[in-house]
Amino acid sequence: MILLNNINVNFNQQQVLANISLEFEEGRIYGLIGNNGQGKSTLLNIIAGGIPNHTGIVEIDGESPYKKPTILSKLCIVRGESIALYTESTVAHIFKAFALMYSNFDMEVAQTMANQFKIPSQKRMRTLSRGMQTMVMNIICIASRAEILIFDEPTTGLDATTRAEFYRILLQHFAEYNPTIIIATHQIDETENLFNNVIIIENSKIAIATTLEEFQAKALILYGAEKSLLNLSLIQQAKKIQSLGSKSTYIYYGDVSSEDIDIIESSDIECEAIGLQDFFVEMTK
Repeated sequence: MILLNNINVNFNQQQVLANISLEFEEGRIYGLIGNNGQGKSTLLNIIAGGIPNHTGIVEIDGESPYKKPTILSKLCIVRGESIALYTESTVAHIFKAFALMYSNFDMEVAQTMANQFKIPSQKRMRTLSRGMQTMVMNIICIASRAEILIFDEPTTGLDATTRAEFYRILLQHFAEYNPTIIIATHQIDETENLFNNVIIIENSKIAIATTLEEFQAKALILYGAEKSLLNLSLIQQAKKIQSLGSKSTYIYYGDVSSEDIDIIESSDIECEAIGLQDFFVEMTK
C-alpha cells in the first residue's frame, strides 16, 4: 500500500501540492486526473522518491522511499522525461538495462510486445517516433512485473488502435498479477472504465478521491427552471454551467437528501448521472 499524509510541495515560493493525503491500495487501478500544472506529475514523483524537498509522510508498505530507497524496487514508473535518458540506446539495450533493475523482469513479454507494436529492437530511441518511444516505456513498466506500476500520460503519440491494444494488455496484466496501477491521463473518456478509483486534482489540492462506483453515483447534472433548482439544498454546492432564458444547468457531486429527491420528483427538474470526462471539463472551466 502507498500512503501519503499531508504532503506539501513548494517550488520557487509557489505551492505545487497542498495538504495531499491519499491511500493507494493493493490490486486497484487509480485514475489521476487534472489539468496541466495542477501537480499530477509532482505527486507521482513524490511517490517515486524523486522530490526530497517536501513536507509530510510518504510510505510504500510502511517504509519511506526517502529513508529506504531499496523499497523503490517494488515500483516502476514511466514518464516522458524518462525517454531523454536513453536517446542513444537501442531498444534491446534498454530492455536489458531494466532487466538488471527488476529481478522479475519478463524479457519474453518485452520482446513479444515490441514485436506486436512493430518496434525495431536494434534501433536507437532517438530514431523512433514519439508514439514508439512512449510504447517502449510502457512495455518496460508492464514487463518489470513490479508490484506498483505508475504511468504518466502513457498514450502520448499513440493512435486510437494502439491505445486500445495497450489498454487491453494492461488489463490482462492486471488480471494476472494484481499490481497497484496509477495512471495520470488526459484520455479520460477512453480510460474511465479501466479505473477502480478516481482522483481529481484541482488548484494543487485533491478535489475528489473516491471509487469509480461512488463517483458515478454522486456526479450529477441537473436541468430545469432556475426558480425550481434554487429550492434544492444541494444547489449551494453545485456549479452552474449554463443559463438559457429561465432554464439553467448545474453539475453537482455529492449525496442527495430525501427532501431534494422529493423536490426533483415533483418538479420540472431533470437529474441524470454525468460521465467523468464531461464532469471534469465542466468542473475545471
